[in-house]
Amino acid sequence: MSAYSDAVTRLTTAYYNSGVKSVANPGGFAGFGHGVNFPAALGDVGIVFANLDASLALIAGAAPAASAAAASASAAATSATNAATAKTAAETARDVAVAAGAAGRQTIPLVAASMKGRQTNGAQGVIVELATNKQMIAYFAFDTSVSEAVQVLVPMPKAYDGGTVSFRPRWRHGATTVNFGVVVGCRAVAVGDNEALDAAFGTAQYSTDTGGTTGRQYIGPESAAITIAGTPVGGESVFFEFFRATADANDNMAIDMDLIGADLFITTTKGTDI
Repeated sequence: MSAYSDAVTRLTTAYYNSGVKSVANPGGFAGFGHGVNFPAALGDVGIVFANLDASLALIAGAAPAASAAAASASAAATSATNAATAKTAAETARDVAVAAGAAGRQTIPLVAASMKGRQTNGAQGVIVELATNKQMIAYFAFDTSVSEAVQVLVPMPKAYDGGTVSFRPRWRHGATTVNFGVVVGCRAVAVGDNEALDAAFGTAQYSTDTGGTTGRQYIGPESAAITIAGTPVGGESVFFEFFRATADANDNMAIDMDLIGADLFITTTKGTDI
């Protein structure tokens, strides 16, 4: 046992008492025992207080560290709160941008592989591998003398505003020497739930372009606004028909026009279809 614990034991167990000092009662003050035990008792009190001062000093020394730890914990909590607030603000800004700011003009890409040639005066579907780098190109070959057509059915986005649309064709041509003019037309009709599929198309609009070099892609200018027949709204199916306007004087290329695809431009009222 340590001197400290021994001193505490003597002071708390009546070792020092008013009885006569004897072998059986070594801590007694009577019978002249105070001459020995009073100084001893004071010494034990001193030992206890000396150790109490050391404990208090340790506590006092630990206080600044505890205060600093508490301050750090508080700062960490504040940082976490600020980070959560910033995250919420960013998510809100994103949602606002998606729901409102991203609305407007959108592009629906259409590739020839998604189209079908009509059974009546339909363009011929072709797939070729290019000679050098082996790209695979799907296209529809439109005759120069007969107005041929292809169609594609597009389920419109729910956010589509139901208004006019426009398009621009992507095409190529084979080898020829003069007259590279091509006119591509597009018309459309919307079909909603429980409506007849065999519905009349609306008025066509056109894109007039000029080629010139074999093996190149040509992207025609954007057409005028196309009014879709029926009562188009978001979520309905729309038939789009693309054809070569061979009767147009500007369509003077004497070989096939190969339609690779088209860009369809629509307007949406919001940036999400949810």
